[in-house]
Amino acid sequence: MRIFQILLILPVTFNILVAADNSQQASWVDGSASIIEKDQKEIGLFNPLSFGLTETIQISTHPILFLQIPNVAVKKQWIALNGHILSSKHSLYFPTPLLNLIAKEGIGGFISPEFEIPAMISTVNEMIISKPLSIGGLLSIKLAIAFSMGATDLDQRTSIDLPLVYQRLSVYHNGHYTKLGADYQNNFSEKIGIAIDFDYFRLSNDKEHTAFEHKGLITYSKKKSRQILIGYKYISADYPFGQQQHLFPIIDLRWKW
Repeated sequence: MRIFQILLILPVTFNILVAADNSQQASWVDGSASIIEKDQKEIGLFNPLSFGLTETIQISTHPILFLQIPNVAVKKQWIALNGHILSSKHSLYFPTPLLNLIAKEGIGGFISPEFEIPAMISTVNEMIISKPLSIGGLLSIKLAIAFSMGATDLDQRTSIDLPLVYQRLSVYHNGHYTKLGADYQNNFSEKIGIAIDFDYFRLSNDKEHTAFEHKGLITYSKKKSRQILIGYKYISADYPFGQQQHLFPIIDLRWKW
């Protein structure tokens, strides 16, 4: 039953991810400080729909989950000089409809229906610095701080102790979390590239309450408007029941137009 629950929640899990977790090739990157071109649109199976509003502003949302988790992210590029880019990203999430949906007995129930989910929101604010390396590729360093509001009445027993989900919903139980990350992307040819990222979470003021995530991807672009990504996601995190490690395969498709 535990395996079934994990398989059931994975599609929701990946879509809950802040877009900062998406590592792609240079022209597709949302894990870097880069901004997609004005009027360009991008979307993936596990990626948000992104739109280039201006030359320096990008707006994103997860359209499939919007009815269950209203969400929006705005990314602003502040400096672009000699290949070095500084941007900030600000995301807003309203998870209450989805949490109420899964507060039930039986299949699809991850929270006991005895608990009432209050109206609450969270915001993730991130600074991203990207620079090209002399060995090739693009390196991005990221620092994010997440806060929640309205979650003071949320019972700790409503925690969903599943990989990826637990880390990001912890903001509603702890009031905040911080994340330090690094992304590296490189293209070996017009078609083949790699994307690697590392993220360290401090989920509360307790120095032992942390999580580490790492992702590795091989990217294949048959056409400039389509991309296939194959790789893995590794997670090591502290849960209420103890520390655990997980390894998941990743297969993703992305389009832009």
